[in-house]
Amino acid sequence: MDVSAGQVITGLDVGSSKVATVVARKSPEGLEILGMGICPTEGMRKGSVVNVDATVQSIMKSVSEAEKMTGLSVTSALVGVSGPLIKSFSSHAAVSVRNEREVTDTDVARVLDLAKAVELPADREILHVLTQEFIVDDMPGIKDPRGMTGIPCRARATSSGASRRRRSRSSTSSSPRWPPRTPC
Repeated sequence: MDVSAGQVITGLDVGSSKVATVVARKSPEGLEILGMGICPTEGMRKGSVVNVDATVQSIMKSVSEAEKMTGLSVTSALVGVSGPLIKSFSSHAAVSVRNEREVTDTDVARVLDLAKAVELPADREILHVLTQEFIVDDMPGIKDPRGMTGIPCRARATSSGASRRRRSRSSTSSSPRWPPRTPC
């Protein structure tokens, strides 16, 4: 299979009823689905891992199906995370622009660092931060403020966090992460 025409991306969705793996090639026209694997989920209940080893086996089976369909080896994946222990929240931050009122990479990095520096309960950790928008001189909806002029540069972000206790428990297992290659 000629995959050199574009970047190959693998997506993995672990749900309470099934695990789905999709392998696609990125191209200027969009994504071309190369193959997929779907298996029933064992070890999950209501969005929570109740049996780590069984969940890992379900993931491996789904990945194996996608690999067989595409003839490719999956070495990494974009994984959707959900469940009752995942929480998201909004944050805001602002900095004064230093470079004679023109927003620079340094200003963007500073305001994003502040937006990410939110206070969390001791048992939680941030998994991901998504920048929603920048605001320069009270003009909202800016995706990239670099090069714009204005004194305050603000950022609005959404952060996702999870329980450290549950995450660390679900990230340890006696099962190997990849193969065995057993079909569903």
